[in-house]
Amino acid sequence: MLGALLLVLQSLWRGHVGRVAEYDDGVYFAAALEVARGILPYRSFDFLQPPLITVWLFPFAVVAADTSQRLGFELARWFTDLVTVLDVVLVGVLMRGRSTARMTLAMAVTAFSIGFLQASQTILLEPYLVFWCLLGLVALRRRSHGVLDGEILAGICFGLAGATKVWAVFPAAVVFLVLFSDHRRRALRFALATGVTFIVAIAPFVASAPVGAFRQVLLAQAQRGFSGESVAGRLGSLSGLAVLSHPSREEPAAVVGVVVIAVGAALLLWRRGALRGGGARASELARISRWSALVIGLALLAAPEFYYHYAGFFAPFLGLAVGTAEVPGWLAPRRSIAVVALVAVIALLGDVQAAISPPISGPVPVSSPLVHGASACAVSDQPSVLILSNSFTGGKRACPHVVDWLGTERVLVHGTSGVPADSRSRVFQAVVRQWVARAQVVVLSSIDGGLGPGVYALLGRRFLAQRRPDLGATLYRRLPVRRG
Repeated sequence: MLGALLLVLQSLWRGHVGRVAEYDDGVYFAAALEVARGILPYRSFDFLQPPLITVWLFPFAVVAADTSQRLGFELARWFTDLVTVLDVVLVGVLMRGRSTARMTLAMAVTAFSIGFLQASQTILLEPYLVFWCLLGLVALRRRSHGVLDGEILAGICFGLAGATKVWAVFPAAVVFLVLFSDHRRRALRFALATGVTFIVAIAPFVASAPVGAFRQVLLAQAQRGFSGESVAGRLGSLSGLAVLSHPSREEPAAVVGVVVIAVGAALLLWRRGALRGGGARASELARISRWSALVIGLALLAAPEFYYHYAGFFAPFLGLAVGTAEVPGWLAPRRSIAVVALVAVIALLGDVQAAISPPISGPVPVSSPLVHGASACAVSDQPSVLILSNSFTGGKRACPHVVDWLGTERVLVHGTSGVPADSRSRVFQAVVRQWVARAQVVVLSSIDGGLGPGVYALLGRRFLAQRRPDLGATLYRRLPVRRG
């Protein structure tokens, strides 16, 4: 309940309602709006993620079409908060059969993780990815002998998780290996169900443009350079320690000290048996949780890109790993739980206020759309601005399908976006000039380093620029055509 209250405060106290909070959320909802109009990704527009997020947001896209885009968007944001609360509940469900203290600890480590909170501030993929992974682990505990055994249901859930974000491959691989070490037939059933579900889920979207899907979802992502958080920032985001997230030049000793203490404590607990089950074979859930946390953590540390919300995928597996760790006999049970809980409070609750990120822009005014007329088109490098002003026009037949401006840039210039070098890409500049030429309104949230002089010259000749602080962007409105 306290975690749910934090999510509500995140939306209201920091003023997220009616404001631009992220870039990605606008992309996902804009893609759902296009799918609701029968326009599929990878062929009609670039989309760098698997397609199933558009399915999860589809009901709200229908609401947006029947009422207003702004209302549908805000409802989708609140729904994402609800999914996040369900993620914490699923952690508690997985901890059933263990002590209340363990269940509380696992849920607290998950719910109060800075990365987990930040991943829930708006429409992002991690809450949905975590939901299907955890639901798969719940299903794995189902002990029936019918057609839908636990491993089949788990495979279905992990297949849907993979069709939401490809990172699901990490815990899915761990589940397969743990099952394979115990019962090969169960592992093969799980792998078959996962693969079939994944293929069936993405087939309707990928069938018309398999090459485009490969280029956008896999190739463009693989070509990204190292960006986002530094290694120290990644450690801070994954651990919840603010001193690691933004270390100053004056405190390198503190950073090194925290890392040494953490590694030393982990080695001590390992030697004493707290992380190995005291010499006994750990439960299936414990092994899956620990190895998933390790694999996901290492993958995120080594990934070319890392942004604040990525740690939201790591948090529940860390919570389960902590909650299922065996307490060795050399520690009094109550004292050990108290110590671990205290460490969790210090590490994870120390910077909750900083975790509640402020929005990018001021409140987008509730007014008439930025464009008028059945054939009027608007394009933007920040789709949330268009959606909140009820001006997303991608579904119109005469309008360009600009869902993910930066994603298109990454596809065309092989992994980069918003850098000066992209202004020399003839292919990307030609695409942007086509967008601008067909638009009556262009909204640029910042001076994009990837735009070339030809695009700015076109905007200067045919559009009137107006700085809009309320939108956090510059509005370019097409000048009337001079006749005679």
